[in-house]
Amino acid sequence: MIKKFLSLMFFIALLLFTVSFAVTNHKTTLTLGLFPLPGPGWTLPAYLWLFVIFLIGLFTGFVVNWFGGLKKRHKIYEANNRAVAAERALDRQTALVTVDENEELNRALAKLP
Repeated sequence: MIKKFLSLMFFIALLLFTVSFAVTNHKTTLTLGLFPLPGPGWTLPAYLWLFVIFLIGLFTGFVVNWFGGLKKRHKIYEANNRAVAAERALDRQTALVTVDENEELNRALAKLP
C-alpha cells in the first residue's frame, strides 16, 4: 500500500514538473534531427517534446510492469489448473466410493428373504 502511494506521489510530482515546464517554455521551439539520416528534422515546441518523452516513458513503464507480472500470473494459472485437477480427481474418487457402498448395500439387501 505504501509503495503504491509513493509511486502515485512521484507520478503526480513528475506531472506537476512537466506541466510547469510546459507553461514556462510554451514559446521555445526545439529541433530534433537524427544525425546520420538526411533531412532537416522535426521542429516542435519544447513542451510537446517533453510530453512526448513523458508519454513514451509512461507507456514503457506499463509494458515493463506487465511483462514483469507474467511469471506471477503464470504461477497463479498453474496453481488454478492443479486445484481443478485435484477437485476432479476427488470427485471421481468420491463417485467410486459411493458406487462401491451402494453395491455392497444392494448385495446385502438381495440376501434378505
